[in-house]
Amino acid sequence: MKLQIATLYVKITNDLVTLKTLGEAAAAYQGAGALNREDFENGNMNIEDFAYTKLHESSQVASYQGLQTSITTDILTLEILTHTPIITNSTTEITLDKSIQKSDKEIAKENKAVEKRIKKAVEEDEKKTKALEKAEKKAEKAAAKAAKKQK
Repeated sequence: MKLQIATLYVKITNDLVTLKTLGEAAAAYQGAGALNREDFENGNMNIEDFAYTKLHESSQVASYQGLQTSITTDILTLEILTHTPIITNSTTEITLDKSIQKSDKEIAKENKAVEKRIKKAVEEDEKKTKALEKAEKKAEKAAAKAAKKQK
């Protein structure tokens, strides 16, 4: 079991380095694909060259996604073998443990905080609306005054 854990750890570490390189390659080919699309649409590139670039782009993206899936699978396997949360419960908001529940007091406190934020946002919107209405009236008066002067 220790050997399996060590092997997975080394594999994940090496795959992360490769993933970085694949990510850079995928980004480069996506950039090249975007530039070549413009060239193709402007008539500066033939369809065969454009298709070749898109083929490499999709190949790099697929390689990146495949390796990312492999790394995630290996990490989850490592979690199972070591009984240690690596992805689940510690670095994401996903909670698999259903025994964690909030008390009524905690829920009420959170609801009150949300209500307070909403009330504050409504008040700010009302202030902005009043200020806009005031500015509109002022602009209308100025326009009417300017129109009177022109007559």
